[in-house]
Amino acid sequence: AGFAVHPDHRRNGVGTLLLNKTTDYYLPLPTTLNVMITNKSATAFYRKNGFTKYTKLKNYYERGLHALQLIKK
Repeated sequence: AGFAVHPDHRRNGVGTLLLNKTTDYYLPLPTTLNVMITNKSATAFYRKNGFTKYTKLKNYYERGLHALQLIKK
């Protein structure tokens, strides 16, 4: 599953609400997600919401574009 928040509606709690509803649905299972390693704002958002680094996925998107896999337990 994936979701995005339109730029006009960011920083209003919409993303946090969507993320919490999604992760709460799957509790008590750990939730993992992948984010482009260069996407600092997304990484900060997920860390603020309880995700930690799990592993680095080399060339996940294409040659030379890596991802971070984050986990919330």
